[in-house]
Amino acid sequence: MRYDKKEAEVANAKLSNRQLVLSLIILIMGLLLVLAFAIVKRWKVRNANCLMIISQLENESEIIKLRSAKQEQKSKKQTDEISKLSKESEALRNRLTRKDEAEIQMREIINWQFCNVNGLLAFAHECDKRPAKFMKEFLKTVQSAKNRMSDSLWKTMQDYVNLCYDNLLKKIATDYPKLTEEDLMIIAMQKCGFTYIGMTICMGYKDVNYVNVKKQRIAKKIGTDETLAIFISQYINKLKTTQVYNKNTFL
Repeated sequence: MRYDKKEAEVANAKLSNRQLVLSLIILIMGLLLVLAFAIVKRWKVRNANCLMIISQLENESEIIKLRSAKQEQKSKKQTDEISKLSKESEALRNRLTRKDEAEIQMREIINWQFCNVNGLLAFAHECDKRPAKFMKEFLKTVQSAKNRMSDSLWKTMQDYVNLCYDNLLKKIATDYPKLTEEDLMIIAMQKCGFTYIGMTICMGYKDVNYVNVKKQRIAKKIGTDETLAIFISQYINKLKTTQVYNKNTFL
């Protein structure tokens, strides 16, 4: 009896130990599962954060690339515009150089013609009507049928004065509309260096002093107390100043 009871106690103790061990194993496995679940969850969160950061970096990289491409296009466009402006400026400079050379040659030629006309006018005055044929033919070149400057001489003189003095006749006619074509002829001849005698012959005046009267009337129309010569010089300087200002503004 005693032996059977003792064996039963031993068996019960073994069973209890097994149950305890089993419980511990289950507990440990449960803890391991919880730990594994926590690790997996944390890994997923970290992985998601990493993916989000990578996505943000990729987006930022794309944005930087787009900005860089736009900046490159803008820079290329500006470079092309600068190159185009440089070529246009060079072409304009070449045209202006050729134009200046042509204007200088034209001025020299026309100035030489006016010197010849002035010399012939002086010679005609000295000759008076002795040789009559020369006087008759010569006056045809400087006077029209209306006893004033011929159209061809007036056209040449207009072109010359407007070329040399920045469209003087055109601008002064616009600024002072009361001036007649005859007034403009007097102004043009004065700028071309014609003498009082030359003006008298070209305009068909009977008296040399009438040229001075005409100049005074022109000054009165303009509204200046200065002599016509002084006023015209001041007006030309004003045109030059305006032209220089416009060039600087453009640059």
